[in-house]
Amino acid sequence: MRRFGVERNSGDAVRLLPIASDQGYWEAQVHLRVCYRDGIGVEKDLQRSAQIVRKAADEGCNDTTVLLGMHHQHRSGVEQDEDEAVRLFRSAADDGHCGG
Repeated sequence: MRRFGVERNSGDAVRLLPIASDQGYWEAQVHLRVCYRDGIGVEKDLQRSAQIVRKAADEGCNDTTVLLGMHHQHRSGVEQDEDEAVRLFRSAADDGHCGG
């Protein structure tokens, strides 16, 4: 997580990110996903990480559509599903995501 003139504090981030995430801020959703994926300030929970990404993708965030595809491709918190991963990658590409 980036710092902007304040000391890094994972505890504060994990406390505030769900609030922003619930308000639909996709950047907060992506950061919260990483917290759960890597166990930063919370217990590691790949299923919760995937749920957060699905919510953001369902809300129309193209970047998280790619991330959700990666969850399906690598069986990270969801069942491995290559067909679903390809569908999500194609959907993101059709919506203008350039990859990376």
